[in-house]
Amino acid sequence: MNIEKIRGKWRIIDVIGFFVLAFFLCFFFIMILIESEKITYIVLFIISAVLLIIGFFVEWTKSVHKRWTIERDVGVIFAVILGAVVTYYISVYLGIGGYGVFGPVIGASLVGLVYAYIADILKGVWGQMPAPVYCGAFIGMVSSSVLPSIWMVALAGFFSGLIFVITHEVYTGTGGKLGTIAFGGVTIVKKFILSLFGL
Repeated sequence: MNIEKIRGKWRIIDVIGFFVLAFFLCFFFIMILIESEKITYIVLFIISAVLLIIGFFVEWTKSVHKRWTIERDVGVIFAVILGAVVTYYISVYLGIGGYGVFGPVIGASLVGLVYAYIADILKGVWGQMPAPVYCGAFIGMVSSSVLPSIWMVALAGFFSGLIFVITHEVYTGTGGKLGTIAFGGVTIVKKFILSLFGL
């Protein structure tokens, strides 16, 4: 696998990745503003937007950028879909009751834990996929009233996988990145695709 390192060079894909994450954070805050109409949330939105932009430039100056291969990009997308579908299946379909015996938190924990152990055994690209699988586990925690079909969850996993690929060099190691990526995929499916088709 050939990974090319670049230091201090602005790449368009990283800038696009930053704005994709920023879009979903802003979308989330705007939805809060629409529902609450409180000045506190407007101030919070403005402060968060400023900190997001400052954080990007600070992170950019200290990072070493790596270009992934197509094999790894495709592997990331499939890993996110895998994590999403398996977690959703565990939390919704196994057991009895609304969330089953396990529920979304236990389901996501099981998927993350099991794949972390499996990744030590696997070779090549699949041995490097615990973070994308766990990102998918966040998607799989969605309620069946939000995404009622496992195919919709897989589609959300696909979009989150794309977001993961284009944002792999933005906010590396920062808390909340995987959840934001998962939120982005679910939002694309729920707010845009399902609304577009009236589902």
